[in-house]
Amino acid sequence: MRPTFGVYMTTRGISSPEKAERIVADCSKYGVDRIYLLAKEAGRYVDFKSRVSRPRETGGFDPFGELVKKSSDAGIQVHAWFCLYVESPSDPSDYLRDHPEALIVNRYGRNNRDQPAWSGIGPQYSVWWVCASHEGYREYLASLMSEVMNNYEVAGIHLDYVRYPEEVEGRTYCYCERCRAKFKEE
Repeated sequence: MRPTFGVYMTTRGISSPEKAERIVADCSKYGVDRIYLLAKEAGRYVDFKSRVSRPRETGGFDPFGELVKKSSDAGIQVHAWFCLYVESPSDPSDYLRDHPEALIVNRYGRNNRDQPAWSGIGPQYSVWWVCASHEGYREYLASLMSEVMNNYEVAGIHLDYVRYPEEVEGRTYCYCERCRAKFKEE
């Protein structure tokens, strides 16, 4: 059995079908047989054409779709890569702007807006985390994944950040009302 050789990539800089073709040609040349293509990162925008969330502006060109098509034609599998429970404090998704109660809460009762995770290490690592128990946010993520699966010929979905953040300065997670109620119930 031949080992899999995969790469992670974004659509940034892919501004034409020719650029997508060059990237796929390079991947083929180096034996890449799987691409993990970023579909949702921390922030407001997604990197595919979406009706659920705001797609990154690409001037009408669909680099995600073009890369998926060219890769498929070359026999390279594409897996849509979703960064699940992280959000950008400076530019969060519209869902999180409308539902700030979805943010995790640390054991001191401070939500992630008041005290972003990892802020003790350095501001460049400060991100907001969404509580995995928030049903509305999970439905939002599921609708994004469904959109990709229904509109693109991807081989699979790659889930990233399926966890809570590391403990920093004694801040453990999650102590939101939903999690505390579930813990009490169990």
